[in-house]
Amino acid sequence: MTDKRWATMHDVARRAGVSQKTVSRVINGEQTVRDDTVALVLDAAEQLGYRRNDGARLLRQGTSSASLGIVTEDLAGPFYGELLTSVQRTVQHHDYLLLTGSAAGESHRFYSLLRAFVLRRVDGLLVAPTAADDVSITNELVGGLPCVFVDRPPSNGAIDSVVSDNGGGTRDAVRHLFDHGHRRIGFIGDDPGFWTARQRLDGFLSALNALGLSTEYVHMAPADSRVTPGWATDERGPTAIVTGNATITLRQLLRRRDHPDERGALIGFDDVEYADLPDPALTVIAQQARRIGETASGLLFDRINRADAPARALTIPTRLIARGSGEVGPPSGA
Repeated sequence: MTDKRWATMHDVARRAGVSQKTVSRVINGEQTVRDDTVALVLDAAEQLGYRRNDGARLLRQGTSSASLGIVTEDLAGPFYGELLTSVQRTVQHHDYLLLTGSAAGESHRFYSLLRAFVLRRVDGLLVAPTAADDVSITNELVGGLPCVFVDRPPSNGAIDSVVSDNGGGTRDAVRHLFDHGHRRIGFIGDDPGFWTARQRLDGFLSALNALGLSTEYVHMAPADSRVTPGWATDERGPTAIVTGNATITLRQLLRRRDHPDERGALIGFDDVEYADLPDPALTVIAQQARRIGETASGLLFDRINRADAPARALTIPTRLIARGSGEVGPPSGA
């Protein structure tokens, strides 16, 4: 019987047509290598089944090789920042090292980061896909590696996941505004191609339908879009607005600063640091990022220890925090 020989960096370098030093830089995540070269090296490594042997290297250094990876859309955002802090705390409690990567909304970078973590032989992955197509890519890529999806579920339900109750949050917002007298309620959301944006829209629409209210005041566009809904300046437009994320909320607040006549009730999705600055202060639907992080990392350690357990899909409820802007009643006669 012939023993299988593991692919080496030298093998990868030959396949990719680059130097072994370049391969080392890519595998170690150095930022000095061009994107096309990184893709070339990662493709060659994947074709050869190369896996970086961190265990041997770290044993020589006298340190533990236990590590987890987390790949998210944007580590700088308030939601992911809070989530990451929570995950880090749990991982440290288990004496693991946490490797982090931000895809900055770019699918190709998301894919490269995942492959790099797999090559580094992490013990498990926490993954927040950046778009719908990344979900299937991740299912293919991680294979049998312990993995938990965060913020968005996998496409086939075969991988553990922890998500916010996005639809429940927007339903609560509509009910709250209805209870304060509003009957024309608008929604400004992100691109519905994103799973979270779609869930928030669906929750909003289902609440309107349940209350017998009009669903005509809906505007969906990329969060960085500066296009204003046509009904924003219509005197028969909505008397209250729910926003789909923090970026859209900020744009609404800035617009209201410049157009005081457009002010009405406002509820933003996601809590923000500046929520107390407007007058009235901002009412929000807050995600429990810390709880999501704790739950997801705990689920990942369970998966590492019980690889054959059935996949679990957990949903964490949101919280409505009333500060004033969502409690403004409609104008007289509206």
